[in-house]
Amino acid sequence: QSVDPDLAFRESLFDAMADDEGAAYWEGVYGESIHSYPRPSLKDDQGHLEQMTDDQYVEYVKAKMWEKKNPELLRERQARAEREEEAQDARSRKRRHISEDDEDAPRDKGFMSDVDAALARGAKRKEAKKWQQAWSSYQQGWQQLKANSAQLDHDNLLKAIPWPVQSLAAKDVAKQSVEDFFLNAPLETEDVRTKTLKDESVNWHPDRFQRRFGGSNVDEETLKLATSVFQTIYEMWERTRPTK
Repeated sequence: QSVDPDLAFRESLFDAMADDEGAAYWEGVYGESIHSYPRPSLKDDQGHLEQMTDDQYVEYVKAKMWEKKNPELLRERQARAEREEEAQDARSRKRRHISEDDEDAPRDKGFMSDVDAALARGAKRKEAKKWQQAWSSYQQGWQQLKANSAQLDHDNLLKAIPWPVQSLAAKDVAKQSVEDFFLNAPLETEDVRTKTLKDESVNWHPDRFQRRFGGSNVDEETLKLATSVFQTIYEMWERTRPTK
């Protein structure tokens, strides 16, 4: 009856460890000392060191003997193990990278949303500043025009008119641009805006406009443009004034 080789090796190992006679005998059988490998300690699940069991030690000695007899195969096995470990590390890094990308995606979206919101606020502030400057220039322009109208000839007087659009230029006058001008004017309250629209509708009334700028000498195109401004402002005032 054949003997199990693993069981036979186990018995020979512990026989060699028992005394010098057994050690010498089994060294002759295996061609090397089999009891000379120190029994190492292992870490348990809690990280504490504990001695190998007999079964673990038998497998450990067999592995050491094989490594000693097969150095080339051992190096190849170690190289293969290193390659596999590197490949495993690469796969793990890739999975972590993908996971981090997935985790970062919401943060990136949130960040970009914050950036977009900040850009929008910046654009809004910049636009508000433009309207502030336009409104200030419009008011100052009318003050200067009223103060210096006697010193200006007819043509220069008409050219000096500050029109109620962001550019203050006659060429940009249109219903929408006039509405935008007064809707974006930096006025404290809507009540102030309503009063301003009322005052401006009086200022741009065609009859007053003609009297201020030379009566019948005002050319038809300029008067037509001023009339359109008056109509737009008056309509805005009609929409905002309190109903009785």
